Amino acid sequence: MNDIHRDHFHGIFYGRFKETPAVFSYSNSFEFKNELTGDEIRDSILEFMNNVKKWVQKNKYFIGHLKVFAKSENNFNIWIATTGKKINVKELSGQDESNIKHIDLNITLIVFGTDEESLKSEALKNLNKSLSIDSEERNV
Repeated sequence: MNDIHRDHFHGIFYGRFKETPAVFSYSNSFEFKNELTGDEIRDSILEFMNNVKKWVQKNKYFIGHLKVFAKSENNFNIWIATTGKKINVKELSGQDESNIKHIDLNITLIVFGTDEESLKSEALKNLNKSLSIDSEERNV
């Protein structure tokens, strides 16, 4: 049996004009004041993604990748991603779940044309707005 060795590039990514992308990676757990359905959580995440996408387009930035994965203890799992045009939704399970009080959320955003601090600020602002999260609900 032949051993296949694959090298993975671990260098710097460049966009147009050797531009380095801003990267925002975020993982957190949230406890909601009221129970939500899987559909309500999906719609909130889609609102978040659309708001970030609009911000990118308005500022003439370029989306490398926007990706969100969310899961709950109630069997709810969803993956939502875009590379700029269509937003893809993979509802892995539990969309018909109701009574969701807690989710684990993982976000990765890669955007060319902005800096990491601006991307982080915009992402957290839109996350708070879309999921109606205030500082009391965020478990850091």
